[in-house]
Amino acid sequence: MRRLALPIAAFAVLAVAGCTTVSTAPDQEAVKYGYGWTESGKFKGCADPSHKERHSGTGLGDRYYYYPAGQRTFDFTGGKEADSAPFGTVSKDNVQVSFAGVVTFQLDTNCDVLKRFHEQIGLKFSAFMDADDTTSDGWTRMVNIYIGQPLHRALATEASKNGYRDLYNNDAIKQQVEAALNDDLAAQVQALAGGAYFGHFALKLQRPTIPDANQQALAAEQVAVAQNNAQKAKNVQINTEIESIKALVKVLGPQGYILYKAIQDGKIAVLPVPVGSPLALPVPTR
Repeated sequence: MRRLALPIAAFAVLAVAGCTTVSTAPDQEAVKYGYGWTESGKFKGCADPSHKERHSGTGLGDRYYYYPAGQRTFDFTGGKEADSAPFGTVSKDNVQVSFAGVVTFQLDTNCDVLKRFHEQIGLKFSAFMDADDTTSDGWTRMVNIYIGQPLHRALATEASKNGYRDLYNNDAIKQQVEAALNDDLAAQVQALAGGAYFGHFALKLQRPTIPDANQQALAAEQVAVAQNNAQKAKNVQINTEIESIKALVKVLGPQGYILYKAIQDGKIAVLPVPVGSPLALPVPTR
């Protein structure tokens, strides 16, 4: 009887493909699709964070697409590791203002939501990652569009409500801008993405930057205010001294005050005379 010999390579493929393992990190979620001979990309469920699964046979064509679970950041400070440069816009008084900061958010990893996100957005941008990666270039591009663009528009809207002086120097205004963005950003992101895929937004802004000429103008204003305040304080001191002089003149008379002042300033030497001293001094007559 003749035996059929399988190529060595075929045995190698069977040995490698005989069992596979999926393992998600604590900050990863994965969606699972089947690409076996009869499955054609059928959705087969999700793998939660810290999930390990070993399978063989029917799972040979399965593929896992990994996404970040838990808090993520969108950094628009312009640094080496930042996701974006700072966002430039115009204040109410038509001055260029540039905002930098960080917004934290989370991808909704509910299995049904994550499935829709993967099929509608993740695949389009290749936003998924390998099992041992934290993010991908596709994820960064996707975040710049679906988080960065709504944030930029919202910043422009809030900046247009305030003058550059308040945006630059007024902490209360900065807090108002942050609060407004935190309230509105989720709705704007959802409208652009076509679904509530992201949430838990928290924004922190740095002090905005303004043109050098405007910075110099603000510095000059601050110097002028300081000088004016110093003059006001000096005027208060002078007025207090005048009132004190009036009180002394009322008690001592004009000549008496002049003598008092001369003695106080050291222009007249005063020699104390003990009581009972034989020293006789002439008494002026009026």
